[in-house]
Amino acid sequence: MTLTIEDVEKRVEELSRELLRLRDERDALKLEASKLAEKRDAIRKETENLRSEAAKVREKRDALNVKVRSLKDARNECRRRRREVLERMRKVNLKLKEVMRKIPSRSAEELKGEIDETEWRIQTETLPLEEEKRLVEKVRTLESQLVVHESVERLLEEASRLKREADSLEVEAEESHRELLEAADKSQAYHESLLQLYQKVRELRAEADEIHRQYLEVRERYRALAMKCREVSNEIRKCREELKRLGEEEKAKRLLEVQKEVEKRALEKLRRRERLTFEEFKILAEKGKI
Repeated sequence: MTLTIEDVEKRVEELSRELLRLRDERDALKLEASKLAEKRDAIRKETENLRSEAAKVREKRDALNVKVRSLKDARNECRRRRREVLERMRKVNLKLKEVMRKIPSRSAEELKGEIDETEWRIQTETLPLEEEKRLVEKVRTLESQLVVHESVERLLEEASRLKREADSLEVEAEESHRELLEAADKSQAYHESLLQLYQKVRELRAEADEIHRQYLEVRERYRALAMKCREVSNEIRKCREELKRLGEEEKAKRLLEVQKEVEKRALEKLRRRERLTFEEFKILAEKGKI
């Protein structure tokens, strides 16, 4: 079937409308893809910020965990040392209990007074040898009893010192334990915050992946429409080339018809021996008819 110029022009008009529609749809998809990419990138940026925040929270949590372990070691060391002190105190108390069985009935002051008085007699009085020996022996006996009092006093002081040390270590252990609990609570709070951040990161990552999937789908549709636009544009170009060819054919046809008409008219003039125009003469000359 031969197409006329009107048919081709009508086809060009239809294709131009189709191309305009396709370009509008293509541009709308391009805008949609751009918005999806922008939203996806914003979510990815937020995800990176959350990951950075999570790293800081994790660093704080880990530092607190180190502190907890250090405080636990300090507490356990205080408790260990306190057990050692209590064991030494127990031994001192046992020793004190043993020495207390030997403690004289008289006080240390009384014993010191009698020792001083006896030594004064030995040094200032002229005594028979036997009396002097008896007094010297008496001083030794009194001094040995005084030693018991001194041992008791020393053991009491040692027991008191060990008690203070044990109490101090207990306070220190309790303080370490209190700080340990505080640090552990803070560490747990950071850990829970970290879990929430990780959950939010997972949710945002899933959202970004879904938007990226939509973006790829829209981009694929855009590419398909862009290809369709090129196909329609090519078809319009071919139609316009066809219009040009048909127009040239039509022009040539009209020119041929005009030439035939001029030729016919010129031949009529020749028969009537009328004068020809330059155009009429030229056409007949080209046809070899004059």
